[in-house]
Amino acid sequence: PLSFLDRLLEEERHSNLHLGDVRFWKHLEHMDSSHVYRTKSLEYKTMKLMFCEGVFFALFLFVLTTYLISEKAGDLYSSRRQQLDYWGGCTMQATTRHCKVNDVKDIPSLLSWLENDFVPLAFTDRTQYPSVVMSTSVYRLQDGTMHWTPRYVGDTQTSVLLGTIRMRQIRVQYSQACSIIDDLQGIVSDCFADFSEAVQSRLSWAPAGTGEHLKDHYAWKSANITEQRPIVGRYATYPGDGFVLDLALNLTGAQTRLRELQYWKWLDDRTRAFMVELNTINPNVNSFVHSRILFEFPAAGGVLIRQEAFPFRAVQLSLALMAADDFGGSFVYLVLTCGFSLLFAIYNAWLIYKNGLRFFTYFWSNVDLLSLVVCAWMLLLKIQIFQVADTLPNLTPEAISDPEMFYP
Repeated sequence: PLSFLDRLLEEERHSNLHLGDVRFWKHLEHMDSSHVYRTKSLEYKTMKLMFCEGVFFALFLFVLTTYLISEKAGDLYSSRRQQLDYWGGCTMQATTRHCKVNDVKDIPSLLSWLENDFVPLAFTDRTQYPSVVMSTSVYRLQDGTMHWTPRYVGDTQTSVLLGTIRMRQIRVQYSQACSIIDDLQGIVSDCFADFSEAVQSRLSWAPAGTGEHLKDHYAWKSANITEQRPIVGRYATYPGDGFVLDLALNLTGAQTRLRELQYWKWLDDRTRAFMVELNTINPNVNSFVHSRILFEFPAAGGVLIRQEAFPFRAVQLSLALMAADDFGGSFVYLVLTCGFSLLFAIYNAWLIYKNGLRFFTYFWSNVDLLSLVVCAWMLLLKIQIFQVADTLPNLTPEAISDPEMFYP
């Protein structure tokens, strides 16, 4: 396989004409070891290049691994576990873990859980929080200025609730994509299918006599208004639109609103999914947790519950914040990862220049190119996150403390 070396002149053997030829990597076992001991030979230079390449890969792997570990610090998993247990009402009883959210069996028990178990969790240190709208000023030190009242959740006061808690339901239409068997025609007048985009209900259905303060909850909101994303359930993927309820800023008002909606049948047989979505931040470790709880009500009856929490660090949203708060950690490793990726790209470009199309005949050369594509995709995704976070109005310092805004 390396017979082309026998046809080279002595001057060509001592030159860099064939340095970087992928045939040396493909057929290393056929290299004449007697030439390796001559420091001017092509074999020696190739072995030296391979050694430097190995050292580079080892350093690159170390930097990349350290960077990924720094992005997923251990406190993120602790924050996620804390939020899952807190909002789910989970406790350890002897060796058994029990969560109150799992006591929900139907719509009445869901409303009871929301009113008696879930809502009080959002008011741990006080029963009422001020509204920004009702404050004379949030900047100047004067009478009527909004006081510093972070919404701590939990008895340790380590997590702060960001914005409002948004609840949303997805409904289906009457007697669409379903049928009633003949034996029940005189007993049942309507049927309700499992959820699909074709049978989703978008019409207001406020019963006669519903108070004006409740009618907004019976009006369908599109996804660009709810600012919520689709969620994948057991029976369907539910879109980000629907009928919305934002939790009030006082405990009594929130519980009263839920009782009113229960009386006026806001949740009924046509409800196929009910979602609770909220965000918290732990200032001690600068980490956010985005929590969602999904209750699915299939047409066959019963309820399926899915709870998820996605933690991420605040420095992952801003390069400037990363440089200021974690310069010796994520920022340095991100810069080093970009530098190594650039050097690796230059090295592969040089190998393609030396080998031409022969470069692509070697399997590990294609693996190197695939690695470069993955690194480039990861860096571009990181840049996109920085750009999007910088343009989101909800993340600006003057808006993120508003308790009545929703932060998707």
